[in-house]
Amino acid sequence: MQRISIKELRRFCNRQFKLYDAVKSLTDHRIIYQIPLSHIYYAIFYTVILSKNTFLSKDKLLRKKYMKKFIGSKRDMVASNSTLERNLSSNMISDELKQINLSAYSVIYNDHFLEPFLKLRCAILDGTYIGGFMKEILFIPGKTDCIFNFNSILKMGKELVSAERLLIDTNKIVDQGYFNLILGDGLYYTKNMFKLCRETLKSHLLVKTSERLNVIKDVEGIISGFPKQVESISGYDIDRSVRYNVKAVKDVRADTVDYPLQVAIVEEINLKNGKEIFYVITSDMSLSAEQLRYAAHLRWRIENNGFKELNNLYQTKHKYSKDERCFTNLLWIIVFAYNAFHLFLNHIDLSKFILKGKSVFVDWIDFLFESMIEEYSYNTS
Repeated sequence: MQRISIKELRRFCNRQFKLYDAVKSLTDHRIIYQIPLSHIYYAIFYTVILSKNTFLSKDKLLRKKYMKKFIGSKRDMVASNSTLERNLSSNMISDELKQINLSAYSVIYNDHFLEPFLKLRCAILDGTYIGGFMKEILFIPGKTDCIFNFNSILKMGKELVSAERLLIDTNKIVDQGYFNLILGDGLYYTKNMFKLCRETLKSHLLVKTSERLNVIKDVEGIISGFPKQVESISGYDIDRSVRYNVKAVKDVRADTVDYPLQVAIVEEINLKNGKEIFYVITSDMSLSAEQLRYAAHLRWRIENNGFKELNNLYQTKHKYSKDERCFTNLLWIIVFAYNAFHLFLNHIDLSKFILKGKSVFVDWIDFLFESMIEEYSYNTS
């Protein structure tokens, strides 16, 4: 048995994502400097991996001899917190950092992005406050979850505009029709969003809402008056401890959407929380009633596996900087760290490593830290 190693993580990133070459090619606008930009990038990236989430904690770690040896710096410290902030604010280019994150896409283009139950490529949209700024995030739930793309929400009330811009930008990266299904909450139930998904992305949109819209009332009438047009299922969800009933109707017309819709009314009963009713609306006619309910719950993965895990690992609710460019550049590095680490753990055979009884994701960071101290504390004079 062996221990998980930060050296192996570095080899994985260089081999799978060509990280060494990508970092070497970053544009450096400085004319005179003492610290290579590659060292600054690695200082940020690996301190993020090791959950050093403030610039001060990064500064302290970068003074350690084993950290200097790992990065390859011969200075008294790799880089100060002010140097990191200054380069994030005024030197690093967001599009270049974004391209490093997109290298994960080229590596896992096929099977990792396929959602196992639906056997579809899905993308989840949602907006959130992160680092003190509003961001629209595109998250891919799959064999390995991936935070694929994001942009800035300029102000409250502009979430839909940012979501549309994000989808258009994403469409320039992936082929049309690459995503089978775009998932969102009731905010995204608009004529323009359905049109964008169907005509530009060649994808289907699916929204989950608790609002009893007019189209829902129409479906309630179909369910009560034309039962033969209804697909009905009932069952018990062991994972959520709920009994459920789903009634779905295809080829429903809505005044606000130009495409025929499939609409499902989902009722779930939990002994603790009582009854919940929500609605699923999509342009995809191929989904079964069971798949509609599953996809509606899948939308929550951006919250649980995305936003919450980012905050647990990297304290992204913390305000790093008042400068949005600084934080946006940092966020691209954080997102790549999230994706790379998840792919690394998915790639390796965990049965070969000493776990010490630990299995929580954050505990793997402890192993990486221990391996760095053990492997790079010798001959540091």
